[in-house]
Amino acid sequence: MFLPQIITESDMFMSHSIGLYLHIPFCRRKCAYCDFFSGTGTQADFDVYTRELTEKLHYWGQNVPEPVGSVYFGGGTPSVLGTNRLCALLDAVKNDFSVDKNAEITLEVNPESGKTLDFDTLRQTGFNRVSVGMQSAIAREINILGRIRVLCRLQCSAHFLLYIENRGRHAVLF
Repeated sequence: MFLPQIITESDMFMSHSIGLYLHIPFCRRKCAYCDFFSGTGTQADFDVYTRELTEKLHYWGQNVPEPVGSVYFGGGTPSVLGTNRLCALLDAVKNDFSVDKNAEITLEVNPESGKTLDFDTLRQTGFNRVSVGMQSAIAREINILGRIRVLCRLQCSAHFLLYIENRGRHAVLF
């Protein structure tokens, strides 16, 4: 027999953890269709942004007691920062917040910039999910968007991620 129940706000959520979104506002070039806050940057800009974001993470880590259930590096194109800066930022998150041992830690990757990343090092640092940006699978639409040759690059990225998956690194391709 079904009995009506009163559902509290805390019953509506699977956990009491928070999610962190780290916005990396840099791209190799600004796409005409993109409305996100992003633009190009230099290696020096990447260093300054990484340092400033690390300081903000430290501040908020001291003031937010809830555990972290997910971390998402989005943008822009976070992968333009390179492996070392991305790992430094994730280390800051792990040092300053209480990150759940089963947290989903996602890196948004562009097929072009993703090919220069060291996925083994990213995985060892704690990244366990990769989101590969693909605006369309239709060549005509890709050309209109100014994303020429992205399908070829996406296929190369997919093959590389499958290679990592087959080595037991559990990269997830979306």
